Amino acid sequence: MILLSSISKVIQAFSGLLQVDIACFDKEGRLIAATEDYITQKGMKVHVPFLIKYTETTSLYFISQEI
Repeated sequence: MILLSSISKVIQAFSGLLQVDIACFDKEGRLIAATEDYITQKGMKVHVPFLIKYTETTSLYFISQEI
């Protein structure tokens, strides 16, 4: 549970600094942590086929959208 709390704190900090919504998903598309605005706008799920295709082609995962 400490790790999840740490991930949430990092997401909130970067979101505030960069003024972007941030979400972290596992490989099955389950939401691990996100900004509240992200959850409000996008919900709790990700399009898993896109996530799988994206993670197969890169090892650095930054997808941003302005708040």
